[in-house]
Amino acid sequence: MCKFEVGLPVRSLQGEILLEEAQAAAADMANRAAFRVLSEAHPGDMLAELCGRFKVTYELLLQERFKGSRIGECRSLGIETVPFGVVLERSDDPPKD
Repeated sequence: MCKFEVGLPVRSLQGEILLEEAQAAAADMANRAAFRVLSEAHPGDMLAELCGRFKVTYELLLQERFKGSRIGECRSLGIETVPFGVVLERSDDPPKD
């Protein structure tokens, strides 16, 4: 699992950064970073190595758009981890046959 925390500024020299704009840009750049890293991956590459490359690439893309952005370890308390590409069963889901 590739865990990381995304930090985006709420203001820039041009003014306030709208939440919707930041969310859309962060999602787009995450997709671009993942595509770039995975398209250059080789069979046998370790997930930890790919995760590290993804985080570096993602941070570079974010910083081009939002100066002061950062990608780091999950440190903020009270923030729910969001898994991508993993289907989790909830306790209120009906049992699967």
